[in-house]
Amino acid sequence: MKHLVLVIMVLIIAGPTSAQTGDLRGDLDIIYNDLDRLKSRQPYGKIEGSPFLFDSWQTASVSLSNKRHLNEVKINLDLFGNKVILLRNEHEIEIDAKSVEQIQISNNKSTLLIKTNVILNKETDRFYLILASGEKVVLAKELKVVLKSGDDFGAQAQFVADHEYYLISSTQFRKVGTTRKAISKWFFEYEEEMKRFVDSYKGNLKMDSSLALIVNHYNELYN
Repeated sequence: MKHLVLVIMVLIIAGPTSAQTGDLRGDLDIIYNDLDRLKSRQPYGKIEGSPFLFDSWQTASVSLSNKRHLNEVKINLDLFGNKVILLRNEHEIEIDAKSVEQIQISNNKSTLLIKTNVILNKETDRFYLILASGEKVVLAKELKVVLKSGDDFGAQAQFVADHEYYLISSTQFRKVGTTRKAISKWFFEYEEEMKRFVDSYKGNLKMDSSLALIVNHYNELYN
């Protein structure tokens, strides 16, 4: 696939407070912002930070593992509890990630796919953002939130965003590093070509778009 596909999957990577996920949020239409109310109704009220991926409700299409499809519904993702929060008739409904096949959030700027089991080649109960998808490999970013405990000196417990990257194919589901040296060793075929490409790349390798470009280049070698 020659164009960048942004996909979020239920497994999850770049958390709610990370700069990279923040860039993605900027590409999406804001529905309305009442997540403080939602957080207060979750068992998270006294914890600093947010367990949610988005700062506001997003309009999405959701495919469930029982083959049911929900179109144009308002959702958010609880990355700590691994749940989809569905807003319907002003009531929040929780759906376990393992019951979700795919979530797609689209507008004229970007497409985000969440938990696409077909692309991941496995069922999962976590959220993944699919950054690049092609004939040979998929690059996925696991989105998650961890809980940092408080201490005896008065520091409150807080949610902390975290993420990891995975290369996925029919034969692997492999966690990978994102330093220039690590990226140059991602690929077992066209190894020398990809090493030259990575070494000569001038973009910021801390950006999801740069990592996706590298994987897309690798996939294009097979076209």
